[in-house]
Amino acid sequence: MASLNWIIFGLVFYLSIRFWSAQSRNAPAVQQVLPHLGMRSLIRASLDWTGQILFHPFSFRKWFLLSFIAFLAGTLFCGGSVLGGKNRDRPAHAAVTEVVGTETAGSAVSPDRQFPLYSDDAMKHKSFQEFQQFSAWAKSSAGIPVLTGIFLAFLIFWLALMWFNARFQFVWYNAVVRNDASVREPLRRFKPQGNALFRLYLVLGLAGLALLLVFVTWLVLPLSGIGVGWQQIAAWPAGIWLNWIAPLFLTGLALFFDLVIAGVFIHDFVVPLMAIEQTTFIPAWRKFLAIYRGHIGDFWKYFSVCLGLWLAALVMAVVVFYVVGLMVVLAGAVAFGLLYFVFAVLLKMTFLFVIIAVILGIPAAAAALAVVLSSGLPFAVFFRSFSLYFFSNLNCGYVFLSLSEISVGENKS
Repeated sequence: MASLNWIIFGLVFYLSIRFWSAQSRNAPAVQQVLPHLGMRSLIRASLDWTGQILFHPFSFRKWFLLSFIAFLAGTLFCGGSVLGGKNRDRPAHAAVTEVVGTETAGSAVSPDRQFPLYSDDAMKHKSFQEFQQFSAWAKSSAGIPVLTGIFLAFLIFWLALMWFNARFQFVWYNAVVRNDASVREPLRRFKPQGNALFRLYLVLGLAGLALLLVFVTWLVLPLSGIGVGWQQIAAWPAGIWLNWIAPLFLTGLALFFDLVIAGVFIHDFVVPLMAIEQTTFIPAWRKFLAIYRGHIGDFWKYFSVCLGLWLAALVMAVVVFYVVGLMVVLAGAVAFGLLYFVFAVLLKMTFLFVIIAVILGIPAAAAALAVVLSSGLPFAVFFRSFSLYFFSNLNCGYVFLSLSEISVGENKS
C-alpha cells in the first residue's frame, strides 16, 4: 500500500510537469514573435485603464454597478477560513498506542496495525461514540428529512453560485473591454458562452467533490473513528508519515497547483477567447493551448509577475478594507449616536429610537456592506485589464485592449 501511494504521487507529478511544459511542435510562426512591450509598460497601461474606467468621469452608479458585476463574477474579493479543533484530554502516548500499538517511533508498523478502526480501545473513545450517535440519528425518521433538506439547500445554493459566476464572467469581460457597466445586453449576448462555462464548473465541482470523498474515505474518516487529536498526530511513527500521510499530501498538493494554474489561465485567457470568438469552452481551450505552447516562457513570466502583484494587492486591499470599514463604522456611530442623544436622552423616548434604529439600520447596514466590498473594485479592474493587455501583447492574432497608445520606452522590462 505504501509503494502504491508513492506511485500515484509520482504519476500525478510527472503528468503535471509533462502537460505544463510541453512545447508545441506545430506552433504558428506568428507565435514566435517576441512581445514588443515589457511588463512595466503593461502594468502602467493597466493602471491607466483602471483609472479611465473608474474615475473619468467618476460615477457612484457606475462604481456600484461594476462592483455588483465583479461580485457575481467572483473577482471582487476572496476569503478564507482557519479551521481548528479542541485538544484531547488524554496524553499523546495513549492515542498513539491506539493507532500503532506498542511500536516505538522508529520501528516499522505493520499495515494491519496502522489504523485499527474497530479495536476495543477505539470503540470506547468518546469521539467514536459521538460518531455512532450521529449515525444513528442520521438514519432515524427525524434525521433523514433534516439532512436531506440541508443537502438540497446546499446543492441549490452551490448551483446558483456557479451559474451566476459563469454568466457574469463574460459581463465582467465586456465591462472592462468596453468601459461599460451594462448587464442585460452582454448577459444575453454571451449566453451560450456562459452556459458552456457553467457546465465546465459543474464538471469540475463534481470532480472536486469526488476527490474530497476519496480523501475523507482514505484518511479523515478512519482517523476520526480512532479519535486522534491534532497534538497526538505529531507523535506518530515515521512510517505512517512516510508511507501514508506524505504521498497523500503531496498528491493533493500537486492536484491543487494544477487546478490553481488551470483556473488562472481559464479566467484570464480562455474566457476572453470564448468571448471574442463567440465559441464554447473546448474550442477556446484548444486555441489557448496552441498559443500557450508557443509562449510557455511568457505565460510563466506572467504567472510569476501576477503572484507578486497578488501579494502586493492583498496587502493594499487589507489596508483599504480596514480603512474604509473604519470610516463606515465611525460614520454609523456618529449618525446613530446623534439619534440616540436626541430621542433617548433629550426626549426620553427610547422605544422610538429603537424603532427608528431598526428601520434605518437594516438599509444602512446593507449600504455599508456594499461600500466596504466595493473598495476592492480597483484591484479587480486592474487584474482583468492586465491579463487582457498581456494577451494582446503576445502578437497571436487577438487584440482585446489596444496597445497603440502605450509607450514602448520601457521595452523588455
